[in-house]
Amino acid sequence: FLLPVILISLFFPINTYAQQQEGDRILAVVGNEIILESDLQYQLSLYARQNNLTQIPPALAQEIFNSLITDKIILAKAQQDSIDVSDDEVTKELDNRIKSLIDQVGSQARLEEIYAMSIVKIRMLLREDLKKRMMTERLKRQKFGSGVKATDREVREFYKTYQDSLPKASEEFEIAHIYLER
Repeated sequence: FLLPVILISLFFPINTYAQQQEGDRILAVVGNEIILESDLQYQLSLYARQNNLTQIPPALAQEIFNSLITDKIILAKAQQDSIDVSDDEVTKELDNRIKSLIDQVGSQARLEEIYAMSIVKIRMLLREDLKKRMMTERLKRQKFGSGVKATDREVREFYKTYQDSLPKASEEFEIAHIYLER
């Protein structure tokens, strides 16, 4: 699936290049979506802040970049499969996210100050990204939501076939007990 997406993206012009800021390099193109250097830098700084890191190792940066590409591939597949999210669903989720952000920072004015833009602009910026995320999540649920199902017989056959290559499991148990006195 990846090869056709990359080939298609090389031969068809993409209108999202207009979103590129001056000096911002395009790192990857997947379908109609691009990944800018600033997108990667944002994700790296976000990861560093969340994990209290001062520096990100190159292997981890590559993993985060691969994750961005994977997300774009899933979005391209969602668009190809005509996965749709209604405007009402996006608006409802956006309202919840904005409310959550306001609750985190204390007030709408503080949120506008942090983002250095009005709440209307914040909503506009978040809306399209949120819609794309909702589409990818919906596709993931459709394709992978049911999980893997195996019968007892299949599990036993698998174990018999591969028991020599499976790691030994220790026979340790952790027991917990909650006692409520009334």
